[in-house]
Amino acid sequence: MKDACIREVEELHEFFQAWFNGNVDQTSGQYSRFSDVLHADFLIIAPSGMQTDRTQLTGSLYMMHGKRPNLKIWIKNPVFRLLSKTTAMVTYEEWQQEKEESPPQGRISTALFETYLSLPNAVSWLYVHETALQTTTAQAEDVNTLNEDSFNSPKRNEYYT
Repeated sequence: MKDACIREVEELHEFFQAWFNGNVDQTSGQYSRFSDVLHADFLIIAPSGMQTDRTQLTGSLYMMHGKRPNLKIWIKNPVFRLLSKTTAMVTYEEWQQEKEESPPQGRISTALFETYLSLPNAVSWLYVHETALQTTTAQAEDVNTLNEDSFNSPKRNEYYT
């Protein structure tokens, strides 16, 4: 499940970049790569604290096709945690940059997944919570800003045993 969840995070963000750049057709077939992997009860909490459900999110993102043609999105430092046989959590850094001369904007995202075998990576997104990172460009380029050790401290793990 670990490889499937991390691959899903990476591939879905690759889709987001292609969608926002307008590099894929604006069709329901193309968009289903995103809309089909969200659980019916999906919820995302943005860095602003705004909560958005599946219906709201899929509607608004569909309209963003081609609206950010220079956007680059990349994922760094995914950390996987198996919660049960069918659910898992992945925490990762998401970085976005609109222009070469502007600093990247980062966020730490925590996503909950559930096994759903008919989907591209056999997992469905249940929940995402994003927290903005106040960072410099140097930190954005540093692959060690968030690593597995950040989530594996003995004190932190005592809550999960």
